Formats: sequence, C-alpha cells, structure tokens
Amino acid sequence: MELPTRKRLAHNIPQWVTESSCFFVTINCNERDMNQLCQLKTGNAVLSAAAFYHENQHGIVD
Repeated sequence: MELPTRKRLAHNIPQWVTESSCFFVTINCNERDMNQLCQLKTGNAVLSAAAFYHENQHGIVD
C-alpha cells in the first residue's frame, strides 16, 4: 500500500491566534475522519498536558 504524500504546512502563527497566547497546538490522529479528541478521557489528557507545559513553561521562547 502506498502512503499518501503529506501536505507541507506553513509554520507561521495563524493571524487569529492572539499575541498573548502561549501555545498553538496541532494534533494529527492516526485514524482520520473520526471524532477522537472530543472524548472525555482524551480531551482531559490533552488539557492536562497543556496545563503541565504551561505551568512548567515548556516551549516558551523569549
């Protein structure tokens, strides 16, 4: 089976992200066209990870 060619994405901060934002997150799921992230357990895990990174200032660039 031939894998699809990945589309290159711009790595600029989108205009709709406010300047005071600490994070802009994209998530690529293995299964496509399926609601995977809006499940209670998964959503809580994503939010907990974001809170951890925010509290520990991971990814903050001066």
